Amino acid sequence: MSNKFNTTNNASNSTPNNSSELSSMARHINGRIETWKSELLDLTKRNSLLSFKPKTAVSLLLPDLQEQELARKLFESKDEIRIESVKDDDGKAIVDLSQNTNFLERELAKCKLYSEISKSEIRSRLLKLSRKTNETIEEMGVNTLFLSWGILEWKEMTTNRELSMRP
Repeated sequence: MSNKFNTTNNASNSTPNNSSELSSMARHINGRIETWKSELLDLTKRNSLLSFKPKTAVSLLLPDLQEQELARKLFESKDEIRIESVKDDDGKAIVDLSQNTNFLERELAKCKLYSEISKSEIRSRLLKLSRKTNETIEEMGVNTLFLSWGILEWKEMTTNRELSMRP
């Protein structure tokens, strides 16, 4: 009968026969696990959860409220929230926010949020978002929506070429 835990030292046996070999094997396994973890976590700009692309997202202009109050108003509302544009399709301002300081807060009370992109672009991006969501549900069985409060912007000192943005 073969014993897979045989402690005899032969070339075909891969079981460690002393504590130093066991310790060495544990360090090797832990090193491999850490390598796998670091390879699974993509911190590059390719990771769509970490890299913000303004051309694919629908950024909203939010009233200057405390985060808890704003979240309460957004998520406790039973009404449908409409997303409007402060610009027409030609890029001309419909609403002058500099002259209308409480406009966004008053509109939020009416379940309206605003964006600086045109109405047709809002429609297009929301349609893409809806299609992507349906695709994710069908292919992976997961319903996803990512909401970010604020954006961190910086330029890397080594390249200094483009502005990096992360939610």
